[in-house]
Amino acid sequence: MAARGRGEKAVYKPIRSRTIYYGVALAIVSGVMIWGFSQRQVIDLHVLRDRNPTFVRLHDGAIRNGYTLKISNRGFETKTFTVDVAGVPHAQLKTPGADATHGDITVTVEPNETRAVRLFVTARADDDNADNLAALFTLKSGDLTVQAKSTFLSGAANHDSRD
Repeated sequence: MAARGRGEKAVYKPIRSRTIYYGVALAIVSGVMIWGFSQRQVIDLHVLRDRNPTFVRLHDGAIRNGYTLKISNRGFETKTFTVDVAGVPHAQLKTPGADATHGDITVTVEPNETRAVRLFVTARADDDNADNLAALFTLKSGDLTVQAKSTFLSGAANHDSRD
């Protein structure tokens, strides 16, 4: 404006230090966001063991632990997952209101949703289990697999003290 007031031609500097600073900042933030989205897991699994009661001794002597599985589907399509548990010998899986199975439990989760599923894991009475067993829950859908660790309490210490 001062140059025009003096009758001189105006000089425009489109590239200034502030323009370079904002361009570099925008490139860094964009790069971090793209990296974060590319590293994001499509499925997530959290296993919460029931705290009260910690375990239940059934009428046939079997031990049952209750868990809540929180399954997050961060993908763009509905997925059907199979849930399996390892680390507990002869484990039977059961959801409330369903029959016990020796195989997998299937759960369907809509895209961009988290679903909580109650699950009972039962160990046979004739298995000589330790007081605490490391239970590994596996969630599979196609080629995607996620695992989460928890503990299976057998009540062996409580049972032995009564004998």
